[in-house]
Amino acid sequence: MVGSQGRKPLDSDTLDLQSPGGAKEDRKRRMGTAHQSVRAAHLWWALPTLLLTALLATTAFAQRDDDAPAAVRFEYIDVYIDSGDAPLAAYQFELTDAAESIKIVGIEGGEHEAFAVPPYYDPKALKNDRVIIAALSTADELPTGRTRVATIHVQIEVDVIPEITINLETAGDIQGKEINAEVSFVFSDEE
Repeated sequence: MVGSQGRKPLDSDTLDLQSPGGAKEDRKRRMGTAHQSVRAAHLWWALPTLLLTALLATTAFAQRDDDAPAAVRFEYIDVYIDSGDAPLAAYQFELTDAAESIKIVGIEGGEHEAFAVPPYYDPKALKNDRVIIAALSTADELPTGRTRVATIHVQIEVDVIPEITINLETAGDIQGKEINAEVSFVFSDEE
């Protein structure tokens, strides 16, 4: 036979004549085996990739604990001014924290009606460890003696002790004259 060299004769090993579809079924069977080999190869690549991803994720979460923000507590600082016998109409003080451990989260007014409205301050200063606070009252009745003029709410890292300093820059009466006064404060955890 011409041109039949190199061809294998058809027999029952190369062609399943017993099954319906014959050569077509045999080809599907052989292709199915090839597809299974490709799937197995994908699984061998996928399995190490999944394991590596799980390992990296575990490592990332473990590192995140070290980078986690410190635990915080919330406290308040009551600020008092003692004007003696003189009526207090105005004041200005600066609060600082040398330890740089606080974040000022709010400021509210004092106990006397003349200073019940929250005092003036620079909102940008709330982001720092210092703030300058001032108030002026033209009320008919002004406080004398020791009175709470402001309450400052702060956020503090749990294991840190703040080093709060309050400096009274000025205090005045209703005529605008400077008066002798003293400033003091009480931390909420000291009461």
